[in-house]
Amino acid sequence: MPYNLQHLLNLVHDPDPTFDRDAVLAFIERWKDAGGAESRYSQTFFGELFGLMKLDFDILEGAASERHVVFEAPVTIPGESHPKRMDVYRAGRWVIEAKQGSFTHHAAPGHGRRGTKNYQDRMEAAFHQARRYAAYATDGVPPILMVVDVGYRFDIWTAFSGTFGGYGARGSFTLEELADPEVYSLLRDLLDDPSKRNPDLVAAHVTRDVAERLAVLAKNLEESGHDPEKIARFLMRCLFTMFAEDINLLENRLFEKYLRERWLPDPSRFKDELEALWRTMDTGGTIPFVGTIHHFNGALFRDAEALPLSKAQIEKLYEAARADWTNVEPSIFGTLLERALNPKERHALGAHYTPRAYIERLVRPTIEEPLREKWQLIEAEIKRLTATEGDEVPAEKDVKKAIELVLEFKKELGTIRILDPACGSGNFLYVTFDLLKRIEAEIDARLAELGHTQQTLGLADFSVTPAQFFGIEIKPWAKEIAELVIWIGYLQWWRRRHPNSLPSEPILRDHHNIELRDAVLAYDEKVPRLDEHGEPVTVWDGETMKVHPVTGEQVPDEKARKVVYDYVNPRKAEWPEADYVVGNPPFIGNYRMRDALTHGYVETLRKLYPNVPESCDYVMYWWARASDMLVGSILRRFGLITTNSIRQTFAQRVTSAVLSDKSHPASIVFAIPDHPWVDSQDGAAVRIAMTVVSLGEHDGTLGHVVSSLSEEHSGGEHEVVLELVRGVIHPNLKIGVDITAVMPLKAGENLSTRGVGLFGAGFKIDMHDAETLGEKNDDELKKHIRPLRNGRDLIHNPRGVLGIDFYGLSVDEVKSRFPAAYQWLFERVKPERDQNRRKSRRENWWIFGEPCATLRPALQDIRRYIVTPETSKHRVFQFLSADILTENTVVNFALEDAFYLGVFSSSLHVLWALASGGRLGVGNDPRYTKTRCFDPFPFPDATDEQKATIRDLGERLDALRKQQQEKHAKLTITDMYNVLEKLRAGESLSEKERTINEQGLVSSHLLPLHDELDRAVADAYGWPHDLEDEEILQRLVDLNRERAEEEARGLIRWLRPEYQNPEGTGAAVQNAMDTVVDEEEDEAESVVVLHERTWPKDELARHEAIKSLVKEKPGLTTEALQEHFTKGGRVKSRNASIEASLEALAAAGVVVEVDGGRWF
Repeated sequence: MPYNLQHLLNLVHDPDPTFDRDAVLAFIERWKDAGGAESRYSQTFFGELFGLMKLDFDILEGAASERHVVFEAPVTIPGESHPKRMDVYRAGRWVIEAKQGSFTHHAAPGHGRRGTKNYQDRMEAAFHQARRYAAYATDGVPPILMVVDVGYRFDIWTAFSGTFGGYGARGSFTLEELADPEVYSLLRDLLDDPSKRNPDLVAAHVTRDVAERLAVLAKNLEESGHDPEKIARFLMRCLFTMFAEDINLLENRLFEKYLRERWLPDPSRFKDELEALWRTMDTGGTIPFVGTIHHFNGALFRDAEALPLSKAQIEKLYEAARADWTNVEPSIFGTLLERALNPKERHALGAHYTPRAYIERLVRPTIEEPLREKWQLIEAEIKRLTATEGDEVPAEKDVKKAIELVLEFKKELGTIRILDPACGSGNFLYVTFDLLKRIEAEIDARLAELGHTQQTLGLADFSVTPAQFFGIEIKPWAKEIAELVIWIGYLQWWRRRHPNSLPSEPILRDHHNIELRDAVLAYDEKVPRLDEHGEPVTVWDGETMKVHPVTGEQVPDEKARKVVYDYVNPRKAEWPEADYVVGNPPFIGNYRMRDALTHGYVETLRKLYPNVPESCDYVMYWWARASDMLVGSILRRFGLITTNSIRQTFAQRVTSAVLSDKSHPASIVFAIPDHPWVDSQDGAAVRIAMTVVSLGEHDGTLGHVVSSLSEEHSGGEHEVVLELVRGVIHPNLKIGVDITAVMPLKAGENLSTRGVGLFGAGFKIDMHDAETLGEKNDDELKKHIRPLRNGRDLIHNPRGVLGIDFYGLSVDEVKSRFPAAYQWLFERVKPERDQNRRKSRRENWWIFGEPCATLRPALQDIRRYIVTPETSKHRVFQFLSADILTENTVVNFALEDAFYLGVFSSSLHVLWALASGGRLGVGNDPRYTKTRCFDPFPFPDATDEQKATIRDLGERLDALRKQQQEKHAKLTITDMYNVLEKLRAGESLSEKERTINEQGLVSSHLLPLHDELDRAVADAYGWPHDLEDEEILQRLVDLNRERAEEEARGLIRWLRPEYQNPEGTGAAVQNAMDTVVDEEEDEAESVVVLHERTWPKDELARHEAIKSLVKEKPGLTTEALQEHFTKGGRVKSRNASIEASLEALAAAGVVVEVDGGRWF
């Protein structure tokens, strides 16, 4: 039978009229023995499937749309040099990855033999690939992913919550099960309109229906004179009783049967017999002629009082009982129930409610994402432990260890504590509970795949239960509804997971987890404030109105008064111990606080929280309280809904205090500064902000609403489309331009790399050593002993170091032609290189370890090239003669045109480099990374005249600095630019700095040259001279995207077309020596690691270290990643375990290897 799809199959739906059993069976018969390459058969398979289901899709080869399906649809992935291809794609609906397994040993390459672990691993890898494609789909994240083994199996993942959904546990069915009309209908709905099987939308319709039925009955009972509080309690017990019988906790639909057969015919029996049923449900027992009633307990049936109902009222209750209570959505049911049972709020029953997707948008980054990140690492470790070749079976001890890891995480999941300090009717608590149960389902599925049963290790099961969820609520009704909502959610999950068994009794348990009290202010008692006459001070109650006798308008009723209280022994309210805090505190603006909360309360609150300015809204007291717990290391993370005024200056005093605390640094890891929301009480549309805060210094994800669809166009909810950017989120909930989204451009291909990596100190010599080797009298040797510069040489003064460079010569040629130099290297380099872990470096010991092979041909026909230090306080570019070599702390550009030097040296490019290159070293100096700073940089499309101007300025700039340094031997680039920086800032110069200013002509020549250059480069881009930095970066990012699109169409603006594209074909020249040294380390990462990292001993910690490093420095090669870990075990074993960790993380979909062996 279908696996893990019952929750979708059970949703209410009409029979599918397109189902034709004979046609379906014929389709199955035709395809069940399919085999061969996926690309050969899959398109035919899906074409016939769409035809079978009468899905009138247009099959295109271009862009996809809602009614269009594209085979081999292109998708651009950051870091990839070429677009990837989605096998089958429908915009906004689904991504399908096609595979072709086999029941024989001759499965298609990479697909595996069905039924084996290798096959399942390949199917999982296909899912990770499809998920990655979906993340970069231009039309947003589709709700459905499928991996289809053509002719055998459909694996399905759903993510109906959009951008923040995340794909849950796998469901699957076989091709033969397509003959089941229910399975057929499910697949057709998912392909045609996935929203038909969105559990949240279906449940929302059901929930609104049953809430409205309750509201009608509640109003009718009020009109009969019953007390509203008794009505509410009575209906809550009725509600749960109806729910209990629909999920078979009350057998044979007992409540509905009694309504129909006993109480409608004789209403006089209703009260006594229902109370008897409820008393038995409270304690458990037997009812004559009915049978055994399970022990429910909890607080719900402790009071078993029922109201006497008329026949007409029993009929309304019977109508409600006949509704389907199985699939009510607890995340909105609480709100609607609260409105239905409260006479003051019932008018809002038909108003909007907060959609579940909105709630998930905060809950996921607050709670689910950090837990999922840990689960991913465990998945990676499972992959490492159980990795085998082909169809081999993993070792029993490794499987046992994998099971232990999973059980340990399941125990953690079952013991974490969640607090909503303003829980209302429990919406946030339920959604959190539901998301954790989904993770639990994935854990249980993994345990089953590993062959685990509870008896295997003799360990008790750990499960997520309502006992882990805590709340604080000041409204009694909301508190009781919150408790009921969580239990309904729990029992829904139990029914889905254990359809043929019952939960242990008592079924309901009163954990006392929802506290009825104030969440921010605690006190011993409140006493009336007295005036000078000893009379209580009163104010208008803030609600009661009357008609003005003259205007006829509604005005406050001055007779409706409330007492002002003083609070005895006031203090900040304590919150229950918790790991995570999430919630939606009340929306009360600072101007309304005195009216809504009373004067005395507000005065007391403000005295207790002096760090919260009086201009702040009420919600900021929750934010301040949560941050206290976070900084005190009581919480792992908190996420709160606030009014969007959190961005304003006065509220930033609260957030800044937390984010700027260097002793306990914290970061906003997720934020949406302005998002639509629904007030839970009256359904009014409001604008809010979301913030998630975690300890430590982290980048965050900032979301901006870019569009919003009304209910009519989004299946019944307000659908919000977000644009997400990554970076440091500041207290004003802003972030810099997302420069990480740029793409590498082909325009600069093969023109830039770092300098040589020696991997042997013996290659460096001085002038005396060169003379000893005979360089002075040997013109041939002179060609191989070259000046050598490192980054420090460029910004200070050259050391006079030379390098022995035998690139291009064989060892025999060196030995015979330059015997003295050969012996020098044999004695000083070979012993070191013999120990190098890389084979090519050991075998080619007389050549630099990284000889800069790709740049050498680019330098052959030019007399000079541009260089910049990889890491430097000031980003300065200069020309070097082509006969000078640089080390790997220098980034080189094979460009001799001063036009490029001028653009590089402009503040626009320097700004770009600072934003994209990161920082490194003890001084936190800016770092120029070729792959981030040069490859994506879009040079201006300048006119000849503009080029000439910039070229002239570039020549003058380079000549000025060199001229002044020649005149003043101790004058350095750093000195000159330190002074230039102070002059720009308007700061006074010291005596030493004044001397530097004079020697370097900084104020009179260098500074004006840079200013003139900035204007000229801005003109070349066609931009104003006074743009803000963020605007410049945004324009450059936008221009990068335009250039990338141009290049995809075949238009490449080569920087040196005569070299890069001499035949007009786009093929760059490759040097023959590349085949000798074919493992040249990528230029993106320096081999000089300034921050030492220790390779952890624990495997999970190792996975976390690699994942964090890849996240911090995307695009590194395996070798570059290994270079970052300088401690922890022997180099060889450390590097091997790093490679194993990368393989495990890739298998789990945590990292991915792209073109050229780069990791993202």
